[in-house]
Formats: sequence, structure tokens, C-alpha cells
Amino acid sequence: MNILLTGVSGCLGRHVAHRNAGDWLVTLGLTPGDRVKCDLASTVPVIDTADLVVDAAEKAHSVSRSKTERRAFHYVNATGTANLLVA
Repeated sequence: MNILLTGVSGCLGRHVAHRNAGDWLVTLGLTPGDRVKCDLASTVPVIDTADLVVDAAEKAHSVSRSKTERRAFHYVNATGTANLLVA
């Protein structure tokens, strides 16, 4: 079974990747170690090898204090998830 994992550089994704490491784990994101390079907030990825998708990508670590920050949270958390679902 091929597993596609987003958010591998974050807290949750890092632990999921560590527990499920193997050739069948495909990571998607923008960090250097990701096999599939994609910004989910602005792109619908082409996914053709995944039997299971684990979406651990998120924007966290702070409280948004401005409209710009709220938009950034929305693009990563809501739009990114929607783009992944479309794929």
C-alpha cells in the first residue's frame, strides 16, 4: 500500500513519517526531503500512486492578528485541504 503524507516537517507529520518509514511512503510538500513538490495552498497536486492519504499539513504556532495572517491560515488549512481532496 502506498501512503501519501503531507506536512512531514510538522509535529504530527514527522511522527507519522517516523512510524511508517519505507519505500511506500510518499511525502508531499515544499521541504527538501519531500518526494512530491507542491504548495497545496495554491496548487491541486497530481496524485496517481497513493492508496491512502494522510493530511498532516497545517499552519499553526500562532494566533492570527491581522487579515493577512488570517488569510494565510485559511489558504494553508482550508484551501490546502480542499486542493488535496480534489486531487
